[in-house]
Amino acid sequence: MEGFTEILFPIEFWHWVALGLMLLGIELLIGTYDLLWISAAAFATALITGLLPASIMGAEIQFLVFSVMAIGFILVSRTMLSSWREQKTDRPLLNQRMQTMIGRQALVTQSFKAGSGRVKIGDTEWLAYASEDENFHKGRIVIVDSIETTAVRVVAPESVKAEAAG
Repeated sequence: MEGFTEILFPIEFWHWVALGLMLLGIELLIGTYDLLWISAAAFATALITGLLPASIMGAEIQFLVFSVMAIGFILVSRTMLSSWREQKTDRPLLNQRMQTMIGRQALVTQSFKAGSGRVKIGDTEWLAYASEDENFHKGRIVIVDSIETTAVRVVAPESVKAEAAG
């Protein structure tokens, strides 16, 4: 047990560098940005511990400096640097095939019974539900109104025009 306490106490700058490297490695695996700022606080604590004399930088002061810096860095990153977390893209519906179908026309390929049937959108047939329990007949053109898991909800084109006018 003595060898263990000799490694940990007194805490020196390299302890903080090791902590910073470990946190940075974990951050690379999970990618949340939170551990990035905590590791930055560990590196900053290592720098301060290395520059100031050991008589000033006891273990309690080092932990206090680390805690204040970690909380401060996280607060700054959550408020001022929050735009880093946002994914900016010119194609927000990329890889969201179902969402791109909203508003598109569909051809009824199987007449609706009890509010459900099949429609063709592009070159694919989809299970479809009628929004107002209508029973559309085969060959009718409908509009995709919304998405429900692996099915589409469709409405008559007249109801879309009525909503736009009203």
